[in-house]
Amino acid sequence: MNERRVREVLAAIEEVRNSLQTIDKIGLSVSDRDEQTQIWRITLRAHEAMRQLSELASPQHPEAELPYAPFREAKRDFAVRPLGADDLKAYRELHRYGLREAPLAFVETPADDEARPDDIVAAMLARGEAWGAFDGDRLVGKLVIDALPYTCLSHTQWLHAVYLHPDARGTGAGEALMFAALADAKSRGAQRIALWVNERNAAALQFYGRCGFRRTGRIPGGIQVGAALVDDVLMCLSVAP
Repeated sequence: MNERRVREVLAAIEEVRNSLQTIDKIGLSVSDRDEQTQIWRITLRAHEAMRQLSELASPQHPEAELPYAPFREAKRDFAVRPLGADDLKAYRELHRYGLREAPLAFVETPADDEARPDDIVAAMLARGEAWGAFDGDRLVGKLVIDALPYTCLSHTQWLHAVYLHPDARGTGAGEALMFAALADAKSRGAQRIALWVNERNAAALQFYGRCGFRRTGRIPGGIQVGAALVDDVLMCLSVAP
């Protein structure tokens, strides 16, 4: 395939991708969870076909980004719901496990977490800012989504403290957790969701990309990892009507 043809194929893929992203956003505006799942399942098949085309073209056009894959239905029966103060023990245990298992996923250390009293975390949970994915009674995934305490910034909510236990990775539980939290944030008036992610955290960058987030900025050397300074990448997703 010559370079001109490669560029034509990639341009067509980009056009279809933009259309599918619009459809995905419609899914976020649908309140019924079953209808959301049907929308994302249909678009998943189209995204998969696009991914295969992109993989054929990308070796000849390496700067191209692969299209993201939208919501995947969980392979097991995971329950997703807002967390409350009663989930404090499970939340802290999973968070502390994540700090050890995936340190690049967090900006804090186990020592930072140990210094944070239970009542601070319990208050956050009581405000309904955290969501969790459960495998039976076991919490296997979590995230926090909240807004800064300023009226002029209330339309933007921030995603952080995201972690999925290794046992639940690759099952679709992460996407189910993410889209439930995004739909709830939209219902509460959010128009934009933003997050920061360590540039070295390739798995997180790929996951957020599959969920529709796009890189919009960075702070060069914004995170210190050991003796190295690593870029902090800003990613955003519009959920505006």
